[in-house]
Amino acid sequence: MKIILTIIIACALSVSSIAQDLDRQFEVKIGQCSSINSGNYTCNSYLELANYIQTFDQTKAIEILKNFAKTGKYEDQIVILTKMLFQAKEDSVLRRPMIGAAGFAGNTDYEDWPMEPIEIINDIPFLITSGYALGGHPEPSIMYLEYCIENGEWTNNNYSVKNIKELKYGLKLLFSSKKWNTELTSYNIAFFEKQISIMPNPSEPNLLYCNGDLCSIQVGSTLLEGPNPDYFYIKVEIKNTSDNIIGIDLSDKWKIIYPNQWGNLEVPERNIIDEMRIVPDKLDELKMDKLIADFKNGKLEFIDPHETFIYYTEFNANGKDAIDKESEIGNFMYLSLDGQLFLTDGSKCERISFIEDTQWIGNSIIAKPLKWEKIVNEDLIIDRD
Repeated sequence: MKIILTIIIACALSVSSIAQDLDRQFEVKIGQCSSINSGNYTCNSYLELANYIQTFDQTKAIEILKNFAKTGKYEDQIVILTKMLFQAKEDSVLRRPMIGAAGFAGNTDYEDWPMEPIEIINDIPFLITSGYALGGHPEPSIMYLEYCIENGEWTNNNYSVKNIKELKYGLKLLFSSKKWNTELTSYNIAFFEKQISIMPNPSEPNLLYCNGDLCSIQVGSTLLEGPNPDYFYIKVEIKNTSDNIIGIDLSDKWKIIYPNQWGNLEVPERNIIDEMRIVPDKLDELKMDKLIADFKNGKLEFIDPHETFIYYTEFNANGKDAIDKESEIGNFMYLSLDGQLFLTDGSKCERISFIEDTQWIGNSIIAKPLKWEKIVNEDLIIDRD
C-alpha cells in the first residue's frame, strides 16, 4: 500500500513539476499559433513564437519545447516549431513526422517538400499542406522532437516577425517555384495568401480581423463590462480604408458583428463547433439598390475616408461574474462571432459576413487570464436584446 501511495505521489509531483516549468509567455504565444487543419495558419504567429524561443540558450529552449510537447496539447504547433528549429546534419536528412498522409497543391509530392509540413523561404515558414488524412494515431510531437534532437542540429536561421513587404516577396518566391507541376488553383492561391495576412498594430490584441474592399474590421480580445452586469460586451472597430465616404446600414440590430457563443478550452483549438449561425442576406440587385438609395438619402452611418467607427454590443447571457467563476477551467476561452454588415460608398456595395471565411484573420480564441475593461461611452452600445 505504501509503495502504491509513493508511486501516486511521485506521479502527481511529476505532473505538477511539468506544469510549474511551463513558460507562461511561451504558452500565450503558442496559443496564438493555429493547428495545421484549422485554416487559420499565419507565418508571423510562428515567427513570433520561434523568435521568443531563440532568446534562450539552446539547452533551455529544448527544455521548454519538451515540457510543452509532453502535455500533448500543442501537437501540430510543436511539430512545426521543431521543423523550424532543427536542421539535418551535413550529408544526412531528417525524416518527416509520421502524422498522416499530407495533401499538396500543384501535383507535388513528399520529395518536393523535405521540410513538410512547412517550406521555409527567406526564413518565412509557409504551411505547404492543406491537411492530413490519418487512419490510426499520429506520432506524438515529443517523439518527433526527440528524434530531431538526436539526429539533427540546432538551426542557423534567426527568426523574426516579417513586415508585409517581406512576406509578399517570400510568397512571390513560393508562387514562382519550379516545384509546381500544375498551375495553382484559386483555392491554392487563397490558401497561401491568407498565411501572410498581417493584423494591424492596435493598442490591444485582436480576436479577429477582416480586410474588406471598402473597410477593415477588428474585434478586440478585451472583454468589456457595460450597463447590464448580466451581459459582457465586445468592441468592434470599422475603419474606412477607401478614399471615399462609406455608409453602413445599422437599421437592423442583427446586421452587425456580434458575439454568438463562448466557452472554455484546455488547448487553443475547438474540436466541437455546435452553435447556430445566421444565413446572411444576399447582396443582390434589390439590396444594392436599397443601400445606394439609403446612402444618397443620408440613412446610413457614415465614415469619412480613413476614419474609424466604433461600437459595442453584448452577449446577453453571461456577465463578468459568471465568466470569472469559470476562470480556472482551461487555459483559453473561445468567443465565436457571427453577424453581417452591409456597406457602400454610393456606387460599390459590400457584404461582410462569416461565410467569406478567407476574409477573416484569427481563430476566436483568447489566452487566459482574460482582460476586462469598462465601457466609457455607453452611447456607442448597439443593444440587440
